[in-house]
Amino acid sequence: MIKLVVSLITKIKKVLKELKESINYKLQGHRIILMFILSVIIGIISGYGSILFRLMIYLNQLLFNLIPFYFGSVYIILMPAIGGLIVGILTNKFGKETKGHSVPEIMEAMLYRDGVIKKRVALLKLIVSSVTIGSGGSAGITGPIAQIGASSGSAIGQIMNLDKKDLKLLIACGVSAGIAATFNAPFGGLLFGIEVILRRLELDIKVSLNLTISIIIATLISIGYLGNHLAFVVQSNYIMNIPFDFFIYLIFGVIIGLFGVGFVKFFYGIEKIFNKIKIPNFIKPLIGGIGVGLIALFFSPQIMGVGYGTIEQTLKGMIPLFVLLMLCLFKIIVTSITLGSGGSGGIFAPSLFIGSTFGGTLGILFYYLFPTQISDPMVFALVGMGAFFAGIARAPLTCILMTIEMTSDYFLIIPLMLSCTISYLINQIIMKKKSIYTIKILNKGYKLDI
Repeated sequence: MIKLVVSLITKIKKVLKELKESINYKLQGHRIILMFILSVIIGIISGYGSILFRLMIYLNQLLFNLIPFYFGSVYIILMPAIGGLIVGILTNKFGKETKGHSVPEIMEAMLYRDGVIKKRVALLKLIVSSVTIGSGGSAGITGPIAQIGASSGSAIGQIMNLDKKDLKLLIACGVSAGIAATFNAPFGGLLFGIEVILRRLELDIKVSLNLTISIIIATLISIGYLGNHLAFVVQSNYIMNIPFDFFIYLIFGVIIGLFGVGFVKFFYGIEKIFNKIKIPNFIKPLIGGIGVGLIALFFSPQIMGVGYGTIEQTLKGMIPLFVLLMLCLFKIIVTSITLGSGGSGGIFAPSLFIGSTFGGTLGILFYYLFPTQISDPMVFALVGMGAFFAGIARAPLTCILMTIEMTSDYFLIIPLMLSCTISYLINQIIMKKKSIYTIKILNKGYKLDI
């Protein structure tokens, strides 16, 4: 019986290999057709990957929420601690590249490994990031979904024996499609792929079309299962006030740009501290989880997890000034601890949290100073989401359009353009060519000419 099963598996592998070689041989002469088909496949994988990842986070949250039944109030410390230990064991045993916030690993593969990403990365990232977030670690879902899409694109490209240029294009398709499906933001996903991922790849209309195909498929799948909803439902009372708005948003962009530089330095400072601690690496996420739990216990559980609920409360003006500032500062700390200690997750969602709470804080202060000039102080919270990430990630175009797509508030496009541009320029002046993504690559000893 065993011999029969082995023989059957061998025959199936042989047939699949011959089929792959046949398809590859027939389509290699028609690159446009081949890349179109592969872009569709990657869009399907990214769309369903996004849904599966959300489901796994939900299941992990249900599992970790069983802890209060046995341990009482200390559960808030035990949840991220146990999650950190599980993640530490899995990442150090099966794939260290799945630690941290994902995009630097994708960029490293693009720049220095000809687009080759290990095939197991997608599945492992799905598991460890869902455990980190589901157990209360402060991280986002965008980075993991981007890495899942990138890993899938790389795997398909390797199977089809594509050249490195096409391999990198498929990675960008996976990243863009995953981000678009996550936030129902197709233009944001497209620009992220162009601005952040395809830095060194020659951009032409064919490249844009491949990205667009993957994004369309992934977004339609996400909408089909999760509905066509905005990421954040807000109704701002913004009324443009010229010339006051020009100067206030210019000042706002400078302040939030400087704040972003400080965040990046603090973030990697915490990671550096964890790297110097002389203990086994798989223990470090456990320590990070304890730190997150302690802060949540003595301040607020709102700083745990992704934090979309708190962002929406901020945008609606439901949180007082002092609490907003404390949420911002503690979110910086727990995010740095979670990812710096070796947890797995993205940086985009925490940056939205930090940008909105810090922007809201500034908005209220501006309102106190200029009550007759500012119609809605929470507009600064919304603009802060985009401006903060524009600075730390050096992706202003992505942030302008993605913020508009996530909120459908097109009246804010001028304040967003001004603040995102200024925040980006502040980063350019102080950090030169470094961003929150590229610093991790530079710390490994690579040189970047981007």
